[in-house]
Amino acid sequence: MKSPRFLFCLVLATTVSVFAALLFAAPAAEAVTFSLEVSSEYGSPSPARGVSVYQSGVTVFCAVDEYVQVSDGVRMYCSGWTGTGSVPATGSTNSFHFEIFLNSTVTWLWERWYELKVLCDYEIPCRPALGAHYYKEGTEVALGAPLFVADLLFDGYAGTGEIPAGSVHHLEVTMNSPSSITWYYRAAELMRTPLFGSPAEVVDSGPRVGKYASVAVNPATHQPAISYFDEENGDLKYAWFDGTEWHLETADSSILVGQFTKLIFDESDSPVILYYGYGYRDLKIAHKDIEGNWYNDIVDEGGFVGMYCDITVLPGARLGVSYYDETNGDLLYREFQDGFWRPEPHLVLDSDGDVGTYTAIATNPITGEPAVAYRSETEDCVYYIYREAGEWHRQLVTAIPGTGYFIDLAFDRNGVPYVVFQDYRNDPRTIDVIIAQQAGEVWISRVVQSTGDVGFYCSLAMDAAGFPHLVYYDDTVRGVRYTFWNGRFWVTDVVDAAGDHVGRFCSLALGDDGLPMAAYWADETLRFRKADSWGAPVTEPPAPVVEEGAHHVDTGGCFVATAAFGSYCAASVADLCGFRDRTAFSSGIGRGVVELYYRLSPEPARGLKDCSPLRGLIRRLLGGASKVF
Repeated sequence: MKSPRFLFCLVLATTVSVFAALLFAAPAAEAVTFSLEVSSEYGSPSPARGVSVYQSGVTVFCAVDEYVQVSDGVRMYCSGWTGTGSVPATGSTNSFHFEIFLNSTVTWLWERWYELKVLCDYEIPCRPALGAHYYKEGTEVALGAPLFVADLLFDGYAGTGEIPAGSVHHLEVTMNSPSSITWYYRAAELMRTPLFGSPAEVVDSGPRVGKYASVAVNPATHQPAISYFDEENGDLKYAWFDGTEWHLETADSSILVGQFTKLIFDESDSPVILYYGYGYRDLKIAHKDIEGNWYNDIVDEGGFVGMYCDITVLPGARLGVSYYDETNGDLLYREFQDGFWRPEPHLVLDSDGDVGTYTAIATNPITGEPAVAYRSETEDCVYYIYREAGEWHRQLVTAIPGTGYFIDLAFDRNGVPYVVFQDYRNDPRTIDVIIAQQAGEVWISRVVQSTGDVGFYCSLAMDAAGFPHLVYYDDTVRGVRYTFWNGRFWVTDVVDAAGDHVGRFCSLALGDDGLPMAAYWADETLRFRKADSWGAPVTEPPAPVVEEGAHHVDTGGCFVATAAFGSYCAASVADLCGFRDRTAFSSGIGRGVVELYYRLSPEPARGLKDCSPLRGLIRRLLGGASKVF
């Protein structure tokens, strides 16, 4: 056992050692810190305004309000920050973080935004939508409203702030103060209903005639005329009605011509037909002189040009044409004046990707200038391009993927353009008819029909009241359907469904009396039907018309063939679909094979769309098969 003296000495020695160590040890280094100075005119920033101190290397999180309401209709939105030291020099968000190694500053930046209230007593699809919106000071905002909605007609607007009262359905405003607009509407009168009392007429019984039909009214005789494709002979045909019977003529019998026909009457009331020569892959035009002779000319050649062509009459005895350049994937335009086509070789209206399929051209009755609606295959959407004071301007009609097939374009008497097209999507499966109306810089789209598989070969005409009329092929009933706006809702009826497959390649025109007429392909023949009288207005929306007992598989078109040929309205695709409907559907095994095909084919078709060499191979294989069928 240790003695008390030993223990005392041990404690004393330990104490002295510890004291000496503390006395002679070097002083510890102080922690390194840096300052962060925060400045903000608005909001509640974190860290708070002023100076905060942080140890070196610490991660600092900075944030401030997205916006601050400073008064009625006025907000200050954070537009970012500026910084020094360890803070990034600039930023555009209302939050960020950084590691601090230097004395730093951050200054939050703010922009003034003003409220725009969009009001209406009714639910309307206006742009911007009904409600309150905020825009940065100085922003130009395009406003637009539909000219008609259910039971209502547009009747002007009232405004506050930057918006005065007005009577137009679109305007642009620069936001420099809180503003509002109130759209006004009045009750609409119901239109009478066209009645198709007389049966459809067979204009040409073929064989294999009637595709790519285009109907127009001769201003001199007030009677209908039709251009169409004679597939049996590879000719362009023309039919005209004298009030009693139809007369048939061959407008061009050169090698393999007559697809994508478009018929108009020029300022001398002579028929003019624009069409695609699929033998030489060129764009052609046929003109009938006063002696009844047909003359043909090449509008454009070189490469594969001329598909999806359309033509319009311009003031001063001019013609304007739009068409697709398959070689380069461009939208092209040419104009005929004083015996020459200009410019040379052509004007490229759009070359942004693969564009220009399903083109439709029309003349603005107010400006006398041409406008074109078309599809972008690259962006999978619809564009509208128009000429004003010699310059072309492009607008996006709809950016919804899968839209823009079977496009047509028409103006009302006030120069407002309407575009009708098919919405064809696979996920979810949707095959609808859509109509879009321009409202200044914006477009307002509405569904015309969404029951069944509809909207193939859309054709559009506007009546004197400014209401649209359409015909299109309805694959659900296997027939051609006529639809019009009667002032309150869409009224629709099946014009003809008598046969295996009736109504493809349909075309619409309105007579001098406003009654609709349609030409279309039906069981390898060309048919025509015209409404012959007016009935009482329809007062209640009709129920969807579905043919009783009609067998329907979700077919619409042949996915692989359509992807290979680039168009559902290609002749070979139509032949293959005809074989499907006439032969494959006639047996249980055939129907089973078709149903299996339509379950498996959409995904390969999407891949085929982006592979040009494989598309060419499939075109050759299916083209040969279609001739056999």
